[in-house]
Amino acid sequence: MKKFALTIKKILGVFFLIAFIMSVYLTFTDLKEHLIAALFTCLFFGSIAFLLLKTPKKIAVSSENSSESYPDLTASYTDSENMVAELNSESSRLVQPTHEEITARWKTPDIIRLIQESYQIMYETDNPETLCSRYKFASSKAEELNYYYRQGWYTDIAKINQYTEMLSDENYSRLIFRCYQKYVNKANQELKTKKGVDKRIDRFWSIIQNNVDTEMYIRLRQQ
Repeated sequence: MKKFALTIKKILGVFFLIAFIMSVYLTFTDLKEHLIAALFTCLFFGSIAFLLLKTPKKIAVSSENSSESYPDLTASYTDSENMVAELNSESSRLVQPTHEEITARWKTPDIIRLIQESYQIMYETDNPETLCSRYKFASSKAEELNYYYRQGWYTDIAKINQYTEMLSDENYSRLIFRCYQKYVNKANQELKTKKGVDKRIDRFWSIIQNNVDTEMYIRLRQQ
């Protein structure tokens, strides 16, 4: 019904537009004697044609109200996505281990194995040079493991305490005397004279002196 009414309105508008054009034409040709009346007629037909053919404008207020009532959710959604992406990126960066941490975790099992193997050799050897070199090597590996523990890359405090005790000065002294007993027994088996055995003993302590600090060496010789 509304579409039909618009069609009739347009037809009437065209009719009055034609009438307006004809009246303008006649005003300046055949109706010059009645100019005022002709101009009034032109104005009448033109106004009616304009009103009938004019396209109605959308109400600006409604658009503004619609804009106010419904904010730009797309922009807000995009901002939220960006914020989530940034948080995920930051979280990933914080959780992701560093290259040094990955290397530490990869090396830790080998470090533990080398400490244990070195200690086993220290416990069984009758060679003071082997004892001292293995002690230094095991101590360096234990220090490396302690560094990983301080950084939070290795968390087994029981192992840390165990290796600290195993490589303490007190236990090192016990290992030296154990090695000394084996060294002397071997010398007595290989050598026939006391002089030869004494020279072997002097050599033992000379090696120890070159591998421990002065305070520890004095303490060892006093026992």
